Amino acid sequence: MSDIVSGEIGPTRSIQTVLRAILTDEGTEFMVNRTMPQERLPNLNPFALLDVLGPEVPPGHVEGYDAHPHAGIEVLTYCIEGAFENGTPSGEHETEMDAGDMVWMTFGKGAVHFERPAPHIIENGGRVLTAQLWLALPKHAYENPITAQRMHAKDVPVFEGEDGARARVLVGTLFGLTSPLKPTNQVAYTHLTLPPGTSLSPDIPNDYNCFVHILKGEAIVSGGPRLHQRQVALLAPDSTHVHVENPADSQETTECLVVSAKPLEQPLIKAATFVMSSPQEIEECFRKYGHMLGLSFGKDGGPPPA
Repeated sequence: MSDIVSGEIGPTRSIQTVLRAILTDEGTEFMVNRTMPQERLPNLNPFALLDVLGPEVPPGHVEGYDAHPHAGIEVLTYCIEGAFENGTPSGEHETEMDAGDMVWMTFGKGAVHFERPAPHIIENGGRVLTAQLWLALPKHAYENPITAQRMHAKDVPVFEGEDGARARVLVGTLFGLTSPLKPTNQVAYTHLTLPPGTSLSPDIPNDYNCFVHILKGEAIVSGGPRLHQRQVALLAPDSTHVHVENPADSQETTECLVVSAKPLEQPLIKAATFVMSSPQEIEECFRKYGHMLGLSFGKDGGPPPA
């Protein structure tokens, strides 16, 4: 099967669930739209979290996340608008990101980092739109040290349709283009830009879990209902095609993320900023890093709430 740009699309993945990202206060007025985890979508192997920050940041309020630990995950931070920065307190992996840039960080055995809008946005306010995706690591990667990959906007492969539809291939291979980012997991992740009356159908392996997050405008996904900003369609694994259309009567260009990855064949336990495959591994994370989060391992032997 291959990605479809126009014409007959054939069978597409059906929609299992439609939900809305939840506006969540992460402290110091650091508000994010959280697709997962939430009550209606507590987990979707291997995904552990998707947060979207923005688009408007008020001056002098948003501080971002100070130094905090992760273990057992890899994290893709995608700066869609504005400017963002992240890195480790040592400065070894510190990165300033402009619009269109991405950083993929892998936290196997554990490390500490920070993330926040760029200093001039924190001070003066402005537009910043950033998506952060967490994926659980396979167990064999738990002992790997922290690594970071940077991709500048100019290096992101872009598919341009004749009708103005556009796909930025963030991770994996789609539309015959391959991203230079090399995650541990098997991932296909693209940012679609669809003017009114256009559509794209990325080809997603049917053994990948997949969802579509609407960043802006409206879209019809796989023939379902119209979805709007902050809505998310969770798709069934019943086809390789994900058809996303901006209706012809729409008043604006649609921006959306199509996110997919192959599930891991292992248990996954998420607690705070850690994802492991056993309570014992989670306990070790909290013994090592829990003081940074003001948390300790549960008295009953189970992990603290996520």
